[in-house]
Amino acid sequence: MKTFLLTSMFVLAAGTVHAKVIWNLNDVSYLYPIPKHSESKPDFLMNPDSAGAKGKLLPRDVFDRIPTLNNSGNGQEALYTSELKVIGVRIDPCSLNEAGDCVHEVRLVWQPITFDSESMNWFAQDAAIHTFYEIETADFNNLTTHLRKFKTDNEKQNIKTNLVPLGVHPAFLNESKKSLQANKLNSILLKFCGSKNLKKVTFMRLLTQNIWWRFGGIELTESKWTQVMIPRLNMNFQDIFNSALEEYPPIHNPGTAMDAVFNIMPANYPAEDDLFTVINNGVRTNTDEDFEEFKSKIAATERFKNPHRTNPKTLDCASCHFASATRFYINSRFNSLEHFSTKDSYSNPDPAHFNLINNSIAARATRVVRAFGYFAEEPAISQRVINDSAESAHWLNQNNF
Repeated sequence: MKTFLLTSMFVLAAGTVHAKVIWNLNDVSYLYPIPKHSESKPDFLMNPDSAGAKGKLLPRDVFDRIPTLNNSGNGQEALYTSELKVIGVRIDPCSLNEAGDCVHEVRLVWQPITFDSESMNWFAQDAAIHTFYEIETADFNNLTTHLRKFKTDNEKQNIKTNLVPLGVHPAFLNESKKSLQANKLNSILLKFCGSKNLKKVTFMRLLTQNIWWRFGGIELTESKWTQVMIPRLNMNFQDIFNSALEEYPPIHNPGTAMDAVFNIMPANYPAEDDLFTVINNGVRTNTDEDFEEFKSKIAATERFKNPHRTNPKTLDCASCHFASATRFYINSRFNSLEHFSTKDSYSNPDPAHFNLINNSIAARATRVVRAFGYFAEEPAISQRVINDSAESAHWLNQNNF
């Protein structure tokens, strides 16, 4: 469980007390736009070679340790040199390390952005990389100062984040100013993120288009890059298979009414965490007799979305990514369960400032397992990321940043 307490020593280390601002969801999690038109280019999005005081965001020698991200794509060379872009940023002021202490962290979310000649639009491939940067306390204080100014400068232009649901950042919604605003945020991030403090890289590979995804990662341990051990599984990778069919082409049809035929391997879960009786139609009865079984799995989906119940060191990749889709399917099958909650359900820590509603496609689709990014052209955000963002913003507000 994440603990949001600050020792007196850490309070002293925080330095200057700043003018009070209220951090909101979109102040700690930033989703960039992707180009909408054929004449546009994603030049305002950072790439692996983007560099600042800390070095390149994703050096080639680190990238080369990652297996092929998309087997049906244009290859790793094109991926690194032209397609891979930062589409999301997450600020975590209190990521717990192995000792259970708060570590300041910035996570950058990358997806390949390519142009589709059929639809004449840019879209994001259904694969991703996350890079994690550990920020020292003095730098974190400086980072929050810059982000606070980014927020207050926007407020002077009537661009506000209070009670705005998590989505594409409001500063990026003006088509004529989005590049300017994106570059402002980029310049801030490049001061604090780079090869010098890059600690971990995780990935979601697309092995077979729309059917087979693989999670894995590498982390820096004692100056050596080693494979990440996925929590609960004692394995270095985890696979999701979906053999359900939907109308073609699938990249532009998220399958909101599609059935789920999911398999997750390996899946060494306790019985109460086993979602197969919901997500695989070969296991359930597909009749009203499923009601009690579906109801019994709600606690697990709520626990997987709750930062007070699970965290990246206790929860495997697939359970985290598929929790929202599972709950969507439960609600679709049995409408009476839509508002059913359990002791594991997340509670909004600041309803006056945080709107936890999920307006993205991930809240209404069975295929989408994207946590924070895009499914083709549409923003896709999991409820877990929304809840995590609320905790990060609440932590900053409680500790006077």
